[in-house]
Amino acid sequence: MTANPNPQNLVQPLDVGNVVSAGIQLYRTHFQQYIGISLIATLWALLPFLLIIPIILFYTAVQAYYGTLGLVIPAWIVLTIYCSAKYFAGAGAIARLAFTTLVNQPESVESAKRYVDSRMWSFWNINFLLLLMYLGVYFVAVIALLIVLAATGAFSLLTNPDPFALASNPGPLILTGLFTLLLVLAIVFVFVWLSSRLAVADLPLAVESGSNATQSLGRSWNLTHKSAWRIALILFIAFLITIPLQALAQILVSTFDSILAASFPRESPTFALLSFSTSYILGLVAGVLVLPLWQSIKAVIYSDLRSRREGLGLKLRDL
Repeated sequence: MTANPNPQNLVQPLDVGNVVSAGIQLYRTHFQQYIGISLIATLWALLPFLLIIPIILFYTAVQAYYGTLGLVIPAWIVLTIYCSAKYFAGAGAIARLAFTTLVNQPESVESAKRYVDSRMWSFWNINFLLLLMYLGVYFVAVIALLIVLAATGAFSLLTNPDPFALASNPGPLILTGLFTLLLVLAIVFVFVWLSSRLAVADLPLAVESGSNATQSLGRSWNLTHKSAWRIALILFIAFLITIPLQALAQILVSTFDSILAASFPRESPTFALLSFSTSYILGLVAGVLVLPLWQSIKAVIYSDLRSRREGLGLKLRDL
């Protein structure tokens, strides 16, 4: 489905507001279709959690058969990996359906699901690679922050051996705070930039034939060249749109915790288990609604990037 650049096919690139509006329009118009896929994908993500609860309760109640954990835990890990792959494939199906609508080549849900299911493990690989990248950046950031704190702390001690002198000469302390603040801002800058460059990493895999996990990541990196901060603004606006739903979920969790506190001590294992279960389930319920919106907006971003770089024509009417 890759389009060859052709000046005659170029359309006016979308601005930030139009990208978000087009994503919302896709979401609203195809809500029932997308939400069904999102629900099934979320149920796959929920399955390992639903299984771990009776496992924990069984071993807690029986307090025996601990030798079988050597089989139970690996089996549960394998199931979790499989279910997460199914979830990522479901997200890819929504993105594929949104993209095919944008280019006026609508596809059936069954066809889209067959396509992404055949690449299920590639979708898992993409998300695993992304996790490793973000963990790597986080690790480097923590090391850098510790080095800066240690260096500025040592400088403060050398210039002010007497801690009581800081009151009369707070310069080293201010310098430490300033360096720390600048480093934190730099870390946020890097994370936002990297997230923007890899924002559509799953779209090429969901759309373009012959693409694998690493190629899809590289494709996202190439398409988002010189567009990172524009994409960051789009994603920020999309995040703001989802805040009311997330706030509602938090209110429901707090309300349920208050109800639980009337029956169980807050420090009891039962309260902790029920509270965590409620938070997790409500988070997944919110995710059922949010996932199609994110994938729709990402599909528009991907389509717009290809329009800018390759002359891919978009059909934003009658979505």
